[in-house]
Amino acid sequence: MRLHRIAGDFLQDLLLPFGREAGEPANTRVQRSPEDWAAAQHEAAFTAVWGTVEDLADDYRARRLQEDPTALVEVITGEAEITLRVAELMQSVRTHFWVLDRPPYLGQYSTELEEDLTMDLLGRGVDIRSVYTPEALAQPERFELISHLAQIGERARMLPALPFRLRIMDRRVALVALVPGRYDRIAVVHRSGLLEALVELFDSYWQRGQSLVAAAPTTQVGPSAQDLLLLKMMQAGYKDQAIARQLGMSARTVTRRIAAIASGLGAVSRISLRGWGVGVKLAAWAVAI
Repeated sequence: MRLHRIAGDFLQDLLLPFGREAGEPANTRVQRSPEDWAAAQHEAAFTAVWGTVEDLADDYRARRLQEDPTALVEVITGEAEITLRVAELMQSVRTHFWVLDRPPYLGQYSTELEEDLTMDLLGRGVDIRSVYTPEALAQPERFELISHLAQIGERARMLPALPFRLRIMDRRVALVALVPGRYDRIAVVHRSGLLEALVELFDSYWQRGQSLVAAAPTTQVGPSAQDLLLLKMMQAGYKDQAIARQLGMSARTVTRRIAAIASGLGAVSRISLRGWGVGVKLAAWAVAI
């Protein structure tokens, strides 16, 4: 079996003399300490074994699906069970973490936990893409956190509404809320046609989303960085009061700023700010940095 072969290779590597790389001639020496050599060998062996174990698990699930299609989806209920299963899956994320984010949430929201999780994923080199609704960013201090994370690696966008909460991990498993308006019952969808459909669904919403990152132009021509963010929030469905609360200004100031920006862009109304022509002008200002 592949796992036996990997284990055999690992044991063979451990028998190599200190100071010589695997596959090198015996007369070629590498200047490294025994501790560095051992750490590098263990890390490489662990990565190889872990990847093989995951491949074997995927093969096992695929065979089970052929024999029993009901294994396609796990249904998990209860806060404790869901929390445990989500934690297990998050620890295995290696390449992708894609999210459609909307309330409700399981348990109490914490900016500290979200920041720690996102920074850990970014440190692993994971591609993080998130689409948020205005309600999702209304949690205390969350808008500021997501704006910060979007500046350092998370790719964040906004839309006025989303059908449900969705998480896709490494394009091999997805978590879906089963009951609208609740997150105490979820489905874990494994590799299948259903998972592929969920990936395509995410991509369709991702393509329609407004970027959360507002680039700041270096000249005084056109909107400032805050104005760009304000317009993106308005285009994503935020009301003036919600924008004011998130940006720390009064609703009246938001209304005046939108009117001034519309005049500067040649838009005759707030509705026309959502138009294609204005989007082109905003893009031109955003890249002038």
